[in-house]
Amino acid sequence: MRRVAGRLLEVDPADVEILEVSRTVGTPEEVVALVEETGARALEAVLPLGLLAGAVPALQRRGIPVLRALMERDLHEDGFASFRFTGYELVERVEVVTRRLD
Repeated sequence: MRRVAGRLLEVDPADVEILEVSRTVGTPEEVVALVEETGARALEAVLPLGLLAGAVPALQRRGIPVLRALMERDLHEDGFASFRFTGYELVERVEVVTRRLD
């Protein structure tokens, strides 16, 4: 994360401080407020699509990149699955199109 954030923010990766926040948020506005409250200059988010879709444009307007971790799923013979980190991607846009089913 330090290397990727350093490259995105154009700073030395050694100067990147990682702040882990484990908090439940319910709205995109809460995500933006949390980022502002912590003074974060980038966000690696594990959020439901709806929250991510709402937060990304607001964070982009503030110049804050949103990153998503990429994981590979490894299935084992015993049925157990493990996840392996493979890198990051920059979230540029999230579009959620739904239709209510009655």
